Amino acid sequence: MSQNHSVTPNPQLVSWLLTGNSLRRLERYLVMINEYDITPIVLLSKCDLMEQGQITEKIDSAREIAPNVSILPFSNESGTGLDQI
Repeated sequence: MSQNHSVTPNPQLVSWLLTGNSLRRLERYLVMINEYDITPIVLLSKCDLMEQGQITEKIDSAREIAPNVSILPFSNESGTGLDQI
């Protein structure tokens, strides 16, 4: 027996973990959110686990897919970037 699962994104936020998630997955989330005609905010979490150069590289890669989307790196562990959220 197969089950159909619909995915309805939270139209206010796309959270993208810095480690492990692909850019294609981010792109799919942004396409779904765009259907709601809402400008998303992409949060790059766990930035405390990476060097600044790696964070910059992730932001640059995400900007290639979504040049007009706000991309905010943050860390709950260190508190970095939480004031922007």
